[in-house]
Amino acid sequence: MYWRSLVAFLLFIGVTFSATTTNKPITITAVERNVSTIVIHKDSQSSLGDYMVFSNELYDATNKNLIGTNQGSCQKVQIGYGWDCGFTSVFAEGNLAIGGLLSDRQSNSTLAILGGTGKYRDARGFVTFSRGNTTLNNLVYSVNYTLPVVNSTILTFVERDLSIVIPAGNDVSNVGDFRVFNNDVYDESNAFKSATDQGSCVRTSNSSWECEVTVYMENGQISARGAFASNKVSTLAIIGGSGTFSTVRGQVVLSPRNDSKSFNLSISIDNDSAPYWNLTSILVGTYFNSFLYTVVPATNETDSIGDRLVFRLPLLQSDYITSIGTTQGVCVRVVDGKYQWECEWTLIFPDGNINIVGPFNGPLNTTFSITGGTNKYSNIRGDAIVGNRGASSIDYDITLNIWNDVSAPVPRGSWLFGVHVNFDFASLVLAVFFGLLLGISFITIVAKACHNDYLRAQGRRV
Repeated sequence: MYWRSLVAFLLFIGVTFSATTTNKPITITAVERNVSTIVIHKDSQSSLGDYMVFSNELYDATNKNLIGTNQGSCQKVQIGYGWDCGFTSVFAEGNLAIGGLLSDRQSNSTLAILGGTGKYRDARGFVTFSRGNTTLNNLVYSVNYTLPVVNSTILTFVERDLSIVIPAGNDVSNVGDFRVFNNDVYDESNAFKSATDQGSCVRTSNSSWECEVTVYMENGQISARGAFASNKVSTLAIIGGSGTFSTVRGQVVLSPRNDSKSFNLSISIDNDSAPYWNLTSILVGTYFNSFLYTVVPATNETDSIGDRLVFRLPLLQSDYITSIGTTQGVCVRVVDGKYQWECEWTLIFPDGNINIVGPFNGPLNTTFSITGGTNKYSNIRGDAIVGNRGASSIDYDITLNIWNDVSAPVPRGSWLFGVHVNFDFASLVLAVFFGLLLGISFITIVAKACHNDYLRAQGRRV
């Protein structure tokens, strides 16, 4: 009898503990009304370098209730194959930053969730994009987990805005305009230069831009993506970093200052625990062939700020012979007359995609941030070193330093009695609580058994 009670109790502990640490993923099903998408052609017909800009409404699965908007842009990387996209899904409770390949050949595409804000702050996961008819697309967001914000380090700067706008047409404020920048970033007092940031934005509506920005500091870089408006506070999701910030998560807030020429830049870094990450390094190669990329000029001048480098290239093993995938993306020139670009790439392997963001300076070694991925790589962070292979002008080595979140899909936050708390704290509380309960129960059972044995020895009824 007592052993049956003990077994039942232990089973109760196991079930209860499993229930408290099981991840509660968020699934969002949405219908995108594809009514504002425009395609800006490089030439008079479909060609490498075309880009697609959109700001579309998102409705619930019934296609009746408005739940948000999708805004961003895609670059055509190969005729008849697909686009490399970066966009933000804006919901009332927070935003999700998305990136990856949108296929022309398949009805379904899987893109990576790179980060988020608000309710979706520090989100990871993926989005399944299904083409409906010409005006409807179906999206299913699988947010594997959102981390609890336990401790945040806040870095505060002043960004001096030196951006320029490259118009997409003859009118003012055209959808498809590019905003390109390479800005100086000063300390909070606006007296001492502390960093730089560079990136680009595409105008998705009269009042909003979709931006990717990387802040370069002495000990690493932080990349962010999101919706931006120059006349109000904007919150962007941190999507990756390098160096000290290789596994960084959090958000960036840009607030316009009174001088209308600068912004308060606040970077909230959600602190992470290194034991949850495993490091793997992979060396791959690629080469730039003139048939596989194109430069879309921003002006009639050579090497102008705002030029776009669009490509789809082979990925090879370190022997530079064996094909293992492809890489595609877009780079935007951020400095006039220099081979200095800000890039977003997708590396496509058979077992999943890897997204990277960062500077590209031609033959010089540069560090990209790994921002996320799909399938096998859906919970990664890290950095990628890109540089010329030896004296070659077209061969490049890409060293991927991948930090894989081994705690996923179970979050570092656990559900303890209905409250999302830090995983370490939850484990400690549960271990102590159930340990005490088990100890007391065991002592009680043993004491009762001993007492019964004593009564039997005395000839008494048990």
